[in-house]
Amino acid sequence: MSGIISQARNVLAAIGILTVTDNPPTPLTSLFSNLPNYHRILISSLDGTGKSTLLEKHLVSNHKHISRFTIFTCLHIDTYRCSNVTFHVMDVGGGRPNGHHRMETRFFNQANAVVWILDADDLDYLVESREELVRKIAHEAGLQKDVPLLILANSRNHTDTENMDSLRKCFFEKTPTSLSDKSYAFFGTNIDTGDGLREAFKWLRASIETMDKKNATMAKTKVLSVEEEAVMIMGYNQDHKSDWV
Repeated sequence: MSGIISQARNVLAAIGILTVTDNPPTPLTSLFSNLPNYHRILISSLDGTGKSTLLEKHLVSNHKHISRFTIFTCLHIDTYRCSNVTFHVMDVGGGRPNGHHRMETRFFNQANAVVWILDADDLDYLVESREELVRKIAHEAGLQKDVPLLILANSRNHTDTENMDSLRKCFFEKTPTSLSDKSYAFFGTNIDTGDGLREAFKWLRASIETMDKKNATMAKTKVLSVEEEAVMIMGYNQDHKSDWV
């Protein structure tokens, strides 16, 4: 019974009928609290770039509400819902098999916004990060048209304008055609301290609002419980588990 009640509270909170008092917004999540519709925001990147720090230090007000879904033993999706926004946090890349790539792509496809994090202090992975991002958004079932893409260059020297400009030019040295019809922005940030995050997320909030107005006649994102939503995105079917491998 408690599980049913918890799921019902999640759904009611997501559509604005119920306020979850033990899960108040943070300064960043409050930017999205007055959006009229429900949204899914995917936070993704290669391993070790600052995703967990962003989630746990700047988005979450109550850590007990983070749900983790594990697939294939090494594919983890952390999920956190606050008001009418659900954040999905996921590692990609690392030479995973095709089954992992298909599963990861589903989360990109079902996102209303994507935050991609780049470790700007480890340029050895710059090309791999760019290629992995392009792989996800260029896929025919990947990021949908008009969905905003926020790229965070996480660096201890994020205020070094010359360095950030150089990094931006390097990352977009050959701007892929898959980005030509996307709304995207590049921000230098320090995720550990939070510097630069509010400006970046204000851009994301405004871009989501613009997308909503542009697609006002389209069907709204269906609100499910956190668990049901994850299963829906993964496309899990007991009779078709072979599709995952």
